[in-house]
Amino acid sequence: MIYFYTSEAHFSELLSPDDGFASVCRGPFISALDKTWCPDHFICANPHCRAPLVNCGFVEEEGQLFCEKDYELYFAPHCGNCGRAIIGVSLVHVNP
Repeated sequence: MIYFYTSEAHFSELLSPDDGFASVCRGPFISALDKTWCPDHFICANPHCRAPLVNCGFVEEEGQLFCEKDYELYFAPHCGNCGRAIIGVSLVHVNP
């Protein structure tokens, strides 16, 4: 069955819980890393953090999204000299 959106009231009638559309995200959405999220679910994967990622930097690691702070704490490589976490573009130097 094909529905055409005509008004807010009509739309609500069409998507009744009996139709299997009881939970519909409405409004803005985020597309990143070949997936789509509603803003409420675009959050850090660390269960102790859960910071919203909408207005901050994030990093994908092991198929999950992390805020930069948690990436730095748990996943970032560390400098071989000073030991500080490194966040940024990976550069590779090959000796000729």
